[in-house]
Amino acid sequence: MKKVYLPVEVGSFVFLVFASKRERYTDDVVVKCKVDKATVYEDKIIYSCKPIKVVTKAGNKEIDKWVPSFMFENANIDTGHRRSPNRYPVFTTKEGCIKWLKG
Repeated sequence: MKKVYLPVEVGSFVFLVFASKRERYTDDVVVKCKVDKATVYEDKIIYSCKPIKVVTKAGNKEIDKWVPSFMFENANIDTGHRRSPNRYPVFTTKEGCIKWLKG
C-alpha cells in the first residue's frame, strides 16, 4: 500500500473556472464547488466536485441543474491549466482565481 498526499481534501471548497475571457470565451464563469471525492489511480488523482453556485455575474446561475459535477486533477489545481476532455482549472482561494483571471 502507498500513501498519497491530496493537495485538496474531500469536503473542501474550490473555485472552478468553467470559462474565461483569458481563454477566449465571451465571459468569465466561475463556479464555487465542494469536492465530494478523490479517486487515486496509479498515475494520477482525479477529483470530482459538485457545483454550489456561480460566483461571477456572467453565466447560468442554476448551473447545478444542467451540470451535476465537474472533474479536475492535481495539474489543474492553482495553475489555470485546462485539459480535455473535461478537466477544469480550479483554485483553492478566491484571490488566486481572481489573480489568474486578470492574468
